[in-house]
Amino acid sequence: MSFEIQKWKAEAHENAAKTVANMLQHPDSLDKVEQWRRRYMRNKASAEARLKTAVQSQLDGVRTGLHQLHGALQDIKEIKKSMNEVDSMCKNVEYLADELQTVRDCQLNQSRISKACEHLNLIFNVPDSVKKTEALINEGKLLLAHKCLSDLEATRDELLLEVHKMAQEEEGPKPDKTPLYQYFDVVKKLSDSLGKQCWVVLGRVLSTVRSDPAQLVTALRIVERETRADKRAEEKKTNMGFSVPGRPKKWRDKAFNVLEESVSNRFESLDMELQDRMDDKMWLVKHLERTRKLVLDDLIVVKNLCQVCFPPSYDIFDRYIKMYHKALSVMLERFVLEERLDSNECISLLTWIKEYKGTDLMMHPELQIDVGFLGPLLSSKVEQELLDTYLTTTKNNMMEWMTKLAETDLQDWNRDAPPETDMDGFYNTSLPVFLFKMVDQNLQVAAKAGEEIKLQILDICLESMQGFQREYRGQIRAFKSKHFEDRLQPVRFVEYIVAIVNNCKACMDFTDQLKERLVAELGRATFGEDKQRSFKSVVDCFAQIGEESAGYLLDEAFLDLEPFFSQIMTPTWIPSPEAVDTIIVTIEDYYNDFLHLKDKFFDNLMEQALKKVLLEYVRAMLNKRIAFKDYEGRRDAAKKITEESKKIEKLFKKLAKANLQPETQCSVLPTLAEVIKLRDTSMMALEISGIANKYPDFKSDHALALLLMRGDLTRTEARQLIMETPLEGRQDTPADDPAAFFTQIIVPPSVLDKLETLRETMMKKK
Repeated sequence: MSFEIQKWKAEAHENAAKTVANMLQHPDSLDKVEQWRRRYMRNKASAEARLKTAVQSQLDGVRTGLHQLHGALQDIKEIKKSMNEVDSMCKNVEYLADELQTVRDCQLNQSRISKACEHLNLIFNVPDSVKKTEALINEGKLLLAHKCLSDLEATRDELLLEVHKMAQEEEGPKPDKTPLYQYFDVVKKLSDSLGKQCWVVLGRVLSTVRSDPAQLVTALRIVERETRADKRAEEKKTNMGFSVPGRPKKWRDKAFNVLEESVSNRFESLDMELQDRMDDKMWLVKHLERTRKLVLDDLIVVKNLCQVCFPPSYDIFDRYIKMYHKALSVMLERFVLEERLDSNECISLLTWIKEYKGTDLMMHPELQIDVGFLGPLLSSKVEQELLDTYLTTTKNNMMEWMTKLAETDLQDWNRDAPPETDMDGFYNTSLPVFLFKMVDQNLQVAAKAGEEIKLQILDICLESMQGFQREYRGQIRAFKSKHFEDRLQPVRFVEYIVAIVNNCKACMDFTDQLKERLVAELGRATFGEDKQRSFKSVVDCFAQIGEESAGYLLDEAFLDLEPFFSQIMTPTWIPSPEAVDTIIVTIEDYYNDFLHLKDKFFDNLMEQALKKVLLEYVRAMLNKRIAFKDYEGRRDAAKKITEESKKIEKLFKKLAKANLQPETQCSVLPTLAEVIKLRDTSMMALEISGIANKYPDFKSDHALALLLMRGDLTRTEARQLIMETPLEGRQDTPADDPAAFFTQIIVPPSVLDKLETLRETMMKKK
């Protein structure tokens, strides 16, 4: 210790020397030495004073501690002495217990007598308490009634518990076998009576919470008290083996059941307003709307009023949501399974189910309920059954409607009055408008139930449309066949065929418009390539029906023209212009009806009419049994053909649109006429080659008939001449090729034989 003190002193001297050295680095610092000395002396005095105070404080603490230790030692000695005295006194207690047994028995008997007196007082007071409780229940003072009932139950439980203890100690009768148990039967009746009052309040919870919320709170407080009493009774049974009579009451579970029954009753009241579907077609729509309003109003009341009355643990708003959701599910499934719903009723139900999650009900601004935790209103099986019913009935209805529509249109065709005309003067009937109005209405209705159902209905519409097209085509063909059997009936055949063709054009336009609208609504990806193909198929089919029907117009016209085409290339034809003039007049007459065709089919019809006129003319040239005697006859015939070609060209220039270009097509007649009038037979092969190059389907049979018609060539000479042209070995051109012309003209061998015979006859006459 002294060594450390010496060390500390040395360090202090060293530090002091360093401090003084730092302070006296300049000569001027010597003037401040006295000042610094006084300051350090004051600091030293202050430090010594603090040190003395600290040492004194430590000494006082040590002195106090020693005094307390001395006192503790004295206390220990006193306690030890007292413990020895207690030990000596307790050695005689074991004998005292036997001596006091009589006193103990006396005290026990006294205690029992005292309790018996108390219990007798309680028993004697039971009738009065029962009457008081009954009166309170009848007056509607449920909380006070429950207080009295609880006192009665406490009395009963206390008495029966004593009986239970006695039975355990002395093997006496069980509590439920004693008269006392039966004496308190009236308590159970009071409990049931009070419970009924509570259930009445809870059963009318929505009206009660608006008119008298305090009564609802009272009923709920009673339920909660009974729930706590059930819990205490359960603990008593676990700890003491005593079963409290009538417990557990489970009034909370009963309260939930009553609330659920009240919800069911709300929906039963709606069923009472349900109208007969035979009396009102809108019975389901009206019922669903009443249901929506009821559920919305009730849930708003529950959210705004009931939540503050019910204990938070009840989670009453979510509980009510689940109860209403369940009741709705039961009601809707009953409709699906028990009622034979038509398509309109099915879509009304599907639409309502979709809107159930929206702002009209669950997501109403005052509710804002996310129904994701509730599950679907209909099970997947029932929902699929509903959807299947809707799709099936819609399909059947559409097929039935379209059949009736086609039948109605067929009736119009047989009328004596002409068809209606639109603002542009085109004949039409109401079929396209009604047809696509029906399709559009079904799609709009299906859209309310969701995009997926709309797509399924679209498939049904397309399928039904294709079925309608088959039926419509069949009716048109039957209509045509019946007319050609008796061309006097119906009298407006041409006009209604024109209307049918225009209907097909209108249906094509409506189909394209519908497709474009659906692509815009659904998106091209959702619409899909398969539906694009289906729409194209429908449009193409209407186009085919229109073209086929337009062909019937030509058939009708050319039945009138047939006798005049048969006069061409006959001996009476050359001097008389009657045949072609009549053909022209007849075509002009039919043109007045053709004008009522829409542009697409009108242009095509005029093109086909020109082609058919030329075909019949050339067919008459190549198939007639005529052979010319000399060059003059051939020249006159060729001149006649050229003149009539110009007449035909002029006619179709006047009747048709600018894009028809009849001069190009009519050039076939002057070209063939050149072969007929050619005098120099050495140029014949060149002329035939020119025709062959211009018309790829011009064959050797056509050339042979043309050459034999001249009357100056034998068949052998004609064939030899043809061998010098590109016609030999030429492949056949398909008849449906747009460029095909001569392919549609077949020259029978009998005609060639007849021409050869005529030529020989002419030669002999010469």
